[in-house]
Amino acid sequence: MVIRPGQGGYIEALAEWEADQHPDRGEAVSTASGRAQAMAVVHSVAEERDNVVDAVDALGDPEPGAEALRHVLVGGTPSVEAFAGELADAEGGEVLPSHTTTSIIGEVLAEIDKRSD
Repeated sequence: MVIRPGQGGYIEALAEWEADQHPDRGEAVSTASGRAQAMAVVHSVAEERDNVVDAVDALGDPEPGAEALRHVLVGGTPSVEAFAGELADAEGGEVLPSHTTTSIIGEVLAEIDKRSD
């Protein structure tokens, strides 16, 4: 079955897939610095969608931000919507739709995971 961003269950399916891919990782933990890093990278990618590699490069150590993004996904749609609202408050601009935010989070996590393999 294929679930696309914006369809019911997408965020939950992505969080479950992320957990299945890395069962040894344990529960996602979000720190203040990780959350700030997560917001910066999502904002950067939202501004320029083909900027994922450069946005992750700018993080230095991307793991705290990755953990914060995983924590957002585990919380499901309400968590993603809250994160998008926080992002708009912190960086300015419109609140990203939850499916867009989730898609960006997935792209960022895939890039980070690719580097750690």
